[in-house]
Order: sequence, then C-alpha cells, then structure tokens
Amino acid sequence: MKFREYLTEGNSSARLDHKIQDLKSRVFIDSYLKDSEKNWLDGDREIKAVSTTIDLNTKTKEIYLNRMDAHRTGKGYGREALEFILKYTKSKGYKSAKGYTEFGAIDSQNMLTKLGFKPGTDQDSGKYFIRKL
Repeated sequence: MKFREYLTEGNSSARLDHKIQDLKSRVFIDSYLKDSEKNWLDGDREIKAVSTTIDLNTKTKEIYLNRMDAHRTGKGYGREALEFILKYTKSKGYKSAKGYTEFGAIDSQNMLTKLGFKPGTDQDSGKYFIRKL
C-alpha cells in the first residue's frame, strides 16, 4: 500500500499542524505543535501532540475513531485535533462519527460529550459514543 502524505495550510488548526496519511479505508493523522506552542526544551524539533487513527466506512459514510494517543496532555490538543478530524471528514462527505472508550476513561468520555457525541451502547469493557457530522 502506498501512502499519500501531505501537509498544507488547509490542514492546520489554531495551535496544531496536521499530517494526513490516507489509505482510503483508514486514515492516520498526526498533529504537531506549531512553533508558537513549543517551549524552550523543544527547540527546533517537530513535536507530535496527538496521533489519531480513523477507519472509514464508505458505504455508510461513517467514521470510526479507532485510536487517539495524546503525547502532550492537559492542554486541549486532543480536543483541537478531534475538532479538525470531524471537520475534515465532514468535508469529505462523511455523515456520522463513532468512538469507543473504556468505562474508566472519564476524560475521553467528557471530551466526546463536549464535542456533541451521545452515549450509545455499552460493551463488556466500555461504551460507544455517536455523533452526526
């Protein structure tokens, strides 16, 4: 499989630049700190704040938030990255989003709820959250 990689002005948000790797049914988005968000310890390095994997269902036009890893926490970067992802996938014609969190992941559940996700069905170890785009 061949990655298409691009980073353009259209793929940035207030504090993050987003690098998108599109495999058609799976998309990887790495969100990096803009220079204005770096501290003196970061220097000139590229600092990854959030990594996200999304699965795309082209038939139902639904995205599934497969995985989201915050490398810098407590500053709202995860929320900003997720807002970008929802906007990006909506612009590609997707209609709804689904995410899954474990029952103990209260911060993740709160973030999804604040972004308009509604609690869905419970599973053995967690809960689905659903939102229209």
